[in-house]
Amino acid sequence: MLAALCPGMRAHTSGYAAPVAHEPSGRRVAARALAWLALFGLWFAIAGTVDYVEAIGAAVAATLALIATIVVRDRLADPVGVDRTWLPELARVPQRVLRDWGDLARALWRARDGHAAPSGLHDFDYQPAPAGPKARSRAALTILAGSIAPNAYVVTIDRAEHRARVHMLVDRNESPLPRVAQGRGERDGSS
Repeated sequence: MLAALCPGMRAHTSGYAAPVAHEPSGRRVAARALAWLALFGLWFAIAGTVDYVEAIGAAVAATLALIATIVVRDRLADPVGVDRTWLPELARVPQRVLRDWGDLARALWRARDGHAAPSGLHDFDYQPAPAGPKARSRAALTILAGSIAPNAYVVTIDRAEHRARVHMLVDRNESPLPRVAQGRGERDGSS
């Protein structure tokens, strides 16, 4: 029971919890302190005022956010890894966002004359990464990059069928998914 409440503790076979062998290093403590200070400062940037009530709110919010981050990171069953070869895909996102805004503006302009723009669901090819740290990040990149433009939304990813279902407000047969999600654009085919 104690091990479930304390992420830094793991249960022994005897049922008693013992401390985990790895304690936070000085570098990790410094990184957490800097993150707390950044969150604390962000509160004031958003609030726009500096007084003791805001300071209390900032301290509480920064502490809760940091605790949540630590708990999620400690509880994450599989590590997450990002392959740097995927980063060029994110450079294509602003271009897609602008193009989709243009498509939506044209569709709305035509709709005022009674010409409804066709919308629909499409299934596009999806190549999941092999099991491991990069599999989760590939799915997250696919959902983010496929849904961030206003015309498309990734509804679901079916890893078993190698398909991603996407809803498009203005129907287009072109896939909004990143090329790496379709198995293209990787250096050596690995992920």
